Amino acid sequence: MINNKQAQFALKWILMNDAVSCVIPGGKKPWQVEDNAAASEAEQLSDRVMAEVDRIYDKYLRDSIHPRW
Repeated sequence: MINNKQAQFALKWILMNDAVSCVIPGGKKPWQVEDNAAASEAEQLSDRVMAEVDRIYDKYLRDSIHPRW
């Protein structure tokens, strides 16, 4: 199960991607919605962290996700 810090990290990574203009995360409980919204206010991820997440995304996820766009 993903915790709120992991979700905020993932949302922050998405929000910091130049190709993304908006993120619409789900939430079943009010605290989930509040935590998701807090991601936009979270500290910026470093260039090193962004590059590493991009590398992991490219290696393990890109091929299964990008054809769906």
